[in-house]
Amino acid sequence: MFWDVPPGQPPDKGFEHTIELEPEAWAIITTPYKHSKAYKDEIECAMKELLALRHIRPSSSPSASSVDLMKKKDGTLRMCIDYRALNKKTLKNGYPIDERRFWG
Repeated sequence: MFWDVPPGQPPDKGFEHTIELEPEAWAIITTPYKHSKAYKDEIECAMKELLALRHIRPSSSPSASSVDLMKKKDGTLRMCIDYRALNKKTLKNGYPIDERRFWG
């Protein structure tokens, strides 16, 4: 059902996605979740791997969201990022996103 994701970012389509916050909104910074040493090491390892594969890039945003690891049914860990605080301050688009612009 799923295939291997190639390393690197998708090709540049001439449009940089931005998240617009409500006027007068300050940077959203949430308190990090407390983790055991093993979970902290796992999160750091996953971040390094994702950066090396270029699936993610360092953020220039003043906002920050908490990361948590949840166990799946098979015992492996899934990384979950809590964007709830950021979503509350995000301006909602008043129009649908035109998929043709991105997948052209």
